[in-house]
Amino acid sequence: MFGVGSITKQFACVLALQLADEGKLSMYDPVSKYFPKASRGNEITLMDLGNHVSGYREYYPLDFPDRAKLKARSPSAIIDDHVKAIDFAPGTQWSYSNTNFLMLGEVVARVEGFPFQQVLEQHLLKPLGMNHTDYELAPGAKGGAVGYGSFMMGALAPTTPNGQG
Repeated sequence: MFGVGSITKQFACVLALQLADEGKLSMYDPVSKYFPKASRGNEITLMDLGNHVSGYREYYPLDFPDRAKLKARSPSAIIDDHVKAIDFAPGTQWSYSNTNFLMLGEVVARVEGFPFQQVLEQHLLKPLGMNHTDYELAPGAKGGAVGYGSFMMGALAPTTPNGQG
């Protein structure tokens, strides 16, 4: 089994859209409804997060991930650190941002009252019969694949899942 990693980003969008269909949230809710401290949160909607037009800063640069990302941090702490300012006026540019997906996942968890992993399992994985899929594989899990990567263009080495170092 492989850790699903970035696949969960699309799952966060699907779950948010399901909750919108159920009337539990609106994709046009302002971000400030869920993150009152977010910069320009009254102007940015959940739909903007899913469309990558919010302007919120990327919390995980993909070009050169650093070892600091191995330290466990709550989604709320990461979000709070990266929504203090924006990189561009909302809706004026497109910029892929893991921060947007993290925020949507946190909204889903808050609306449902359960951790994102539990909502994902109950609303998507189990109903779809995805019995060999897990949100986060425990380090050393039986049958779990080991990934490899490099830090700052260094030599390849086995990776440690983010936040589990």
